[in-house]
Amino acid sequence: LLNRGGSMFPYTLSIKLDEPNFSLTCDEDRAGIGPGTAMPWFVHVTRTGNFAGAIEVRVEGLPAGVSVNPLTIPAHANDGVLILQAAADAKPIASLVNVIGKATIAGHENAMRVIERRADPLTELEMPGGGRMIWPVTTHAVSVCSKFDLSEVKVTPTELTLQPGQKATLDVEITRREGYTGPV
Repeated sequence: LLNRGGSMFPYTLSIKLDEPNFSLTCDEDRAGIGPGTAMPWFVHVTRTGNFAGAIEVRVEGLPAGVSVNPLTIPAHANDGVLILQAAADAKPIASLVNVIGKATIAGHENAMRVIERRADPLTELEMPGGGRMIWPVTTHAVSVCSKFDLSEVKVTPTELTLQPGQKATLDVEITRREGYTGPV
């Protein structure tokens, strides 16, 4: 290229067996949860080397008062959701956490082995002019907040089935926390 080459311009070639593997991303890098509330974290799997098995996902290092539902992303599926839940009596606290995926895979000559992969957290950045983009970051954080602006949101009806072209009205009742007068 451009008449440049020779012994001072080496290339390195790396060759390895294509073994089953996976990587994970999590669509949010932080969770601020009020006492008695919950928040979803969506987990996406990228499968390589014909890996199609189930993946168990856990969150390590949750702060006191916060729990998470068990999640197994089934074989051949690529998405799952973790629900982070703060206890009603949870005190304000924060900690860095890790989202870990674990799977059993068939390696070289079908030897079974367990592998674990840390999910890469993603954050959403707002761009000048109103655009948004998703960007990888290095840490996950979970916190319990002392106060939320809203103490309750009720929607009725709670269940709705519509046919194409049909319309419906939902009634939304919002209860603000004491002292909050800002917009909703």
